[in-house]
Amino acid sequence: MKNLSKILDREDKWYKIGPITIPRGVSKRTPFYFLAIETILIGIGQIPFSPVWLIDQIENGWCITYLILPTVLTAVLQNLKTHGKTPESYALTMLSHWFRPKRVSPYQEIEEPTIYEFGTTYTIRLEERRKEEA
Repeated sequence: MKNLSKILDREDKWYKIGPITIPRGVSKRTPFYFLAIETILIGIGQIPFSPVWLIDQIENGWCITYLILPTVLTAVLQNLKTHGKTPESYALTMLSHWFRPKRVSPYQEIEEPTIYEFGTTYTIRLEERRKEEA
């Protein structure tokens, strides 16, 4: 089965969305990107004097806001890869990195380490050694 694994993998594309047939197919993420961007733009459009609200005030501005802009952003997100990851997995990685505790030691808890900085490139951390009490 190892030699057939590439053949049996799904292609991850849709060739028909509703009544619309797409010859080359689109990624399965594409409609979800479009709907997410559309929802965000509708939410931002409710805020007075936001860029989306100002575009809506133009005659036929809804066409720019709710058709052209989401389509362009969806195309960008569909082809965007950061460090070999899709945009949503990269965003989840960054969010988990930002909210993860910064001072973690697998051996013991570090209260507040003493940090001595020399210049801008080298940092040395010195801590007093604790004597194990019997």
